[in-house]
Amino acid sequence: MGDNIAVQALALAAVSQGAALIQQISRFGTWDQDRSEDAPLAILKGLRVENPVTAYDVYPDKDLVLGYQTFVDAFSVSGGSETQEMELAKYILAFLGLGTKVFYDSNMLTAIDREFHNLDAVYQAGEDPKDLQDEYVKGLAELYHKLISSSPYGKLMIYGNEEYLKQEKIQQRIRALLLGVVRAVILWRQLGGSRLRLFFKRRKFMDFMADHAQRL
Repeated sequence: MGDNIAVQALALAAVSQGAALIQQISRFGTWDQDRSEDAPLAILKGLRVENPVTAYDVYPDKDLVLGYQTFVDAFSVSGGSETQEMELAKYILAFLGLGTKVFYDSNMLTAIDREFHNLDAVYQAGEDPKDLQDEYVKGLAELYHKLISSSPYGKLMIYGNEEYLKQEKIQQRIRALLLGVVRAVILWRQLGGSRLRLFFKRRKFMDFMADHAQRL
């Protein structure tokens, strides 16, 4: 499965979707502008999938159209707004780096698993938009802040409108999505993904994802 570009692209699409949503929240203060809550829900629901048989059990690809297109736009010289696309590319690469460090930190993985299961037991989140309830998102955000943000490698720079970035609810949504993005990067690594592979296969990924986004 590690050499299957389709499943690796799926994980990259999840990372990219998280990046697009974080950029959207930080700039406009919402994660459902011009679309339903399906996009953030797909990223957060991926956190709750245990023992998946395939990568598609974690992220159904029909829920990642935004992510497939975002990756193509971010790494295409013909992207729309150059500044926006460059920022997305920086986010994606930064998130891949952060998630990889978590992937190789066994103590961190154990702590995240323990804290997440405690959180899930408290909130009893269902398989519907309950995953986006403010209290549940707050719990995910606190988990991310407590474990990953406070780690030696956990600092990230998020750009946007200061009016939104200073709001607690916006901060919580960004951190919850970052936790979901870390989950997607871990899947990417489990499927054989690496920075080197992305460097050499970027065009192949872009072609596949552009075509796949149109088919979904």
